Amino acid sequence: MKRTFILLRWADRLRVPRAADFASLESGGRVKEITFSNNSTMAHIADMLKHNFHQLNTDEEISRLQFYKALGSTNILTRVGTAPDICGDTFKNVYRNRSRVYMRPSIGRIT
Repeated sequence: MKRTFILLRWADRLRVPRAADFASLESGGRVKEITFSNNSTMAHIADMLKHNFHQLNTDEEISRLQFYKALGSTNILTRVGTAPDICGDTFKNVYRNRSRVYMRPSIGRIT
């Protein structure tokens, strides 16, 4: 299963980024396409996130992540869970049709 992960900055609003904001996130290394299996554990997904996002160095930073998805056809993001709650099967059921996975730290900022 392949999904596009977008690491939002703490200051970013909980909205789907506009084209210019998305380009800024992409050039900053905050947009990555990651492939994982349906039965991936959160530990495996956390390792892949740390490998792909240089901003996520520690398990503490991973544990602070909250996951969001776009609400219907709007640009509003709704929270679907925190890092400990997410596994490969959850990604398959929540993020259908190659939808984007938005992530943001719960408290403070990740550089």
